[in-house]
Amino acid sequence: MSGKPQIKLAAVKVGDLLKHSTTINEINRMASSVFSFTVESFPIEGITSQRAKLIFDWLMTLFKQPLPDGDKTALAKVFLTNITPEAERQEISQVLVDASITGADQTPTAATPTSEASAEAELLNRIFQPTLLRRLPLDATLNDALFDGPRKGKKS
Repeated sequence: MSGKPQIKLAAVKVGDLLKHSTTINEINRMASSVFSFTVESFPIEGITSQRAKLIFDWLMTLFKQPLPDGDKTALAKVFLTNITPEAERQEISQVLVDASITGADQTPTAATPTSEASAEAELLNRIFQPTLLRRLPLDATLNDALFDGPRKGKKS
């Protein structure tokens, strides 16, 4: 990454790119599945789409949270991946790189295609980290399944 992350710029651009590709219900459903906080409203002029504004608010709220930057970036990627159609993911990834939120090396390129299986494995390794999951309000059964289940004993 180069320079200070430009969260507001990225949130505006991502919202603009996805405002016709997703629904308010889908945005809120994915956000409530990924994030352990409620959305705040951030005043901004110029965003007229409710969907773009909602994406903006969720991303701004995320980056306001007292989490390590790496955790925020990982959560943003999960959220955005789940609300972005496959055909638009590369463009969203480029916005995050351009805004200094992720590094260029974290974005798949045409020169380095990933198989679906390896992409899934990479996502699981990045997202299902105990440090992130332990922050979620999970019931005891689910907590046991996540932390004492089949991954137990596997070397990372």
